[in-house]
Amino acid sequence: MDQFHIDYSLKNIPAPSRFQYKKQLVSKVASFATRLRWKAFFILNPATRSQKKTFGFKTLTKTPMVPELKQFEDELFNIVTSIKYRPFKNQFQDKLREDKEKVLRTNEVIVKADKSTNLYKVSVDQYNKQVKDNITKDYRKCSRSDIEEVTREAADIARKYDLEDRIDIPTEEEAFITVKDHKESFPGKVECRLINPAKNNIGVISKEILDRINSSIRSATHSNQWQNTNAAIKWFNSITAKNKKTFFKFDIVSFYPSIKKQLLTDALEWARSFTEISEEEINTIMHCRKTFLFFKNECWVKKTDPSFDVSMGSLDSAEVCELVGLFLLSQLEQIIPQSNLGLYRDDGLAVVELPGPEIEKLRKKVINIFSKHNLKITTQVNIKVTDFLDVLFDLQNGLHRPYKKATSNPIYIHKDSNHPAHVKKELPLMIARRISDLSSNHEVFTTEVAVYNNALMTAGYNSNLQYTEKPTCTVRKRTRKKNVVWFNPPWNDEVSTNIA
Repeated sequence: MDQFHIDYSLKNIPAPSRFQYKKQLVSKVASFATRLRWKAFFILNPATRSQKKTFGFKTLTKTPMVPELKQFEDELFNIVTSIKYRPFKNQFQDKLREDKEKVLRTNEVIVKADKSTNLYKVSVDQYNKQVKDNITKDYRKCSRSDIEEVTREAADIARKYDLEDRIDIPTEEEAFITVKDHKESFPGKVECRLINPAKNNIGVISKEILDRINSSIRSATHSNQWQNTNAAIKWFNSITAKNKKTFFKFDIVSFYPSIKKQLLTDALEWARSFTEISEEEINTIMHCRKTFLFFKNECWVKKTDPSFDVSMGSLDSAEVCELVGLFLLSQLEQIIPQSNLGLYRDDGLAVVELPGPEIEKLRKKVINIFSKHNLKITTQVNIKVTDFLDVLFDLQNGLHRPYKKATSNPIYIHKDSNHPAHVKKELPLMIARRISDLSSNHEVFTTEVAVYNNALMTAGYNSNLQYTEKPTCTVRKRTRKKNVVWFNPPWNDEVSTNIA
């Protein structure tokens, strides 16, 4: 497995051909015209507006004609035929085109790393073997009749929500892998993460149900289930007598696929003490666990429980993980004070003020809690400094600073990427705010900022990041949601016509 070297961000956008751009523009104009017609139709015919909850699924009903919009639509579509261009060429765009051709010409498969921007080349046979080996560890083959049965069940659920005219049948995209090159055994032993992109669209409904449940539990229990790094930093800053405490860090091994039916059932039953959950909602959540994995025209299901899987990539898997995390937190809070403990997905962090032997007893109790639910964890205890997400916490001096792996340097979109000008103009300011938030103070920021300045310079920017003071007031102004139909045409640096 050889590394495929790309020394710039994969988020850079090459300039499209004029034919590609017109196709994109026609699609965007048609989408805008459709949304505008529906908007105008309901304004002119308010009695026809449906009040049913759609969960964001779009109607398949033919767009109504609105005579009042015809002249506007004609002028809108005339934009496509009157586009004017200007010369647009630079070395970076040439390099993007060359690398794109190189990728298209290769006979090997290019695989992404799991937690970095690295890319690796493997032969087709080797890739297929790696995917198959990862599948057969936990999955077995199943018949098409199993898929058809679950599809019929999905149709029944769609009918119950009165959405059968809006929800598509489950998709069957092929599974793929990412390379865990952060593991110590790499490259001698290559470990992979199996991703299942096949989606059951009922998961959109399940996701919204779980979001409501999780929000209600967090509000009622005040458990520290962090949604982002800033929440973890706020928790760290609230710790008193930091120098007297040590970190207790744990990581749930293979959290998503390790969640079993009984664990989710227990978590849902526990959640019912905080919010109302109907049987129909539970059936919807459990239905979405009936997932299938596809590879090379074969379908697979879990060996242990074919009708239950929390797969990486499903529409509601992160929310299932959060619900189970809250359930586990409630049990951990019985042995560690709530204010000293927090969890982000599968990563947990606590602070304790205990002697060595007591910490070991606590470690065994924590492992036992997870073992009862057939979960395994790795632990790091009695440490004063630790990384968590993208921040480094230090109990000795009470400071926090940005964290990155030694092998992973920041890479930003290039100034000559085909991004809108305002995005590239705002990028250094966004990075400065982010590094400032991750830094305890100006001194820490100054110590850490050099590597980010260098990354910006490499991307073609000529600006030095400046420390941004954290706002003293975090109360947001109440703003009304504007009911606006937006027109967002695709960007192209080569276009001189002012489209929008």
